[in-house]
Amino acid sequence: MRASKTPIVKLSIPKALRKADTYIQSHRLEDALAQCEKILTVDPHQPDALYMSGKIAHLAGQNELAVELLNHAIRNNDRNHFYFNDLGLALYSLGQRDAAMQHYQQALALKPGYAAAHNNLAIVFQEYWSQ
Repeated sequence: MRASKTPIVKLSIPKALRKADTYIQSHRLEDALAQCEKILTVDPHQPDALYMSGKIAHLAGQNELAVELLNHAIRNNDRNHFYFNDLGLALYSLGQRDAAMQHYQQALALKPGYAAAHNNLAIVFQEYWSQ
């Protein structure tokens, strides 16, 4: 008698990333994180999975972890404006306004018309002016 083999399912990283993004948008953070963890098991340096994991950490209020994950994503891809903006958000949440401002500016250097980074930068400037 032959032993039956369990089929090996190859992980589609783009599909898993889309699934994680859909989960994030619908506030299913645990499901999104599970998708990211699957990807990072296959490729521990996959920048989009690191970015999404950092975004999830920030949304869950784990900003120190978010900073660590987002920095790791940037080390693997320093050309994505979303990474810098979200790193700025996590830093801002930790009270590090100057560092947050630098990352919002980096996001704008990569994509000058990025409205979210303009808005976030304006919030920091407004805080400085109102002191």
